[in-house]
Amino acid sequence: PADGPTSEELVHSAAKDNTLGFKIVQVTPAIVPVVADTEIPPAPMRPISGVADKIGVDDVLQITVFETGLGLFSSGIQTGTTNTAGNAMSTTLPPVTVGADGTIAIPYVGRVHAAGVSAEDLREYIENSLAKSKFASQPQVAVTVVTNLSNTILVSGDVKNPGRFPLTQTPERLLDAVTLAGSNVHLPYDTTVTLARGDAQQRMALGRITPLSPQNALLESGDRIYVAYEPRTYTAFGASLKPSEITFDTERVTLAQALARSNGLNDDKADPRGVYIFRFERSDVARQLGVETNGPLAPVVYRFDLTNPTTYFVAQQFQMRDHDLVYLADAKGTQLRKFLALVSAAFVPLSTAGSVA
Repeated sequence: PADGPTSEELVHSAAKDNTLGFKIVQVTPAIVPVVADTEIPPAPMRPISGVADKIGVDDVLQITVFETGLGLFSSGIQTGTTNTAGNAMSTTLPPVTVGADGTIAIPYVGRVHAAGVSAEDLREYIENSLAKSKFASQPQVAVTVVTNLSNTILVSGDVKNPGRFPLTQTPERLLDAVTLAGSNVHLPYDTTVTLARGDAQQRMALGRITPLSPQNALLESGDRIYVAYEPRTYTAFGASLKPSEITFDTERVTLAQALARSNGLNDDKADPRGVYIFRFERSDVARQLGVETNGPLAPVVYRFDLTNPTTYFVAQQFQMRDHDLVYLADAKGTQLRKFLALVSAAFVPLSTAGSVA
């Protein structure tokens, strides 16, 4: 039985039986800054529509007409609420919903296209149309969006208050929406935020989005935001005292911390010269390490020699990455010791039987 390949077997596989094309890189202090932080943040989302003051289908509008003296709407013929203040009369029409064709019906004006225009533009159009009719007495119009269904965003996932949130005249950004929805209590670097806009998506760790970063995108009508708890982990295999999957639990974890969390090397089996990290590295970083690849990712095996005191300083700086695999190779004499133990176990019963006889 074995925990995995020895260092010699790994080197042999890299040289002879290597269909994956991985390369073993001996880690030195010069390697650390090359692989320090190679995660590229996604490009900021491009806007696909105008600002959030546009009226849309299914929005509910409240329209009020002001006239001087006895006017068209204040005559009491039209259904609505009429108020008198001195010589001025105001009539609030019943709420109107923007239809599927993007229009609304206004008395004495007719069908008016409302979808895609601002409340101010719609107000000006209705006011001018009433003035041209010559029936209204010096009309002035106010348009208020009562229910704004078109200018909303949807926030779902691991938040306290998922649902739809309206956009206001003040530009809202991605972090604003996550805050309004009640971000979770997990570490920001263990929380991913996905912003979907049309057919495009932007996904990154919440901890990498800062108020002034380009990824803190201005929100658009119809944006969908999904918040997920995705803890970062690494796995420890081989001659470790605690082979397991281990969560980061902090923003950053170094190799030294990773080894300590897995209770270190097994003194009876581990080869201190054979501490390895298996990782799929970004192709441009891999090429700096001398690993040629045609794809976006390249398999790289980092090797650490813990018999060299310098390596302990390197281990305090080498940053672990999500899904890294730490492998501790068996020492050369481990298999021989196991074999001798099996032989010894086989002869102990015979020796005991002879002594009894």
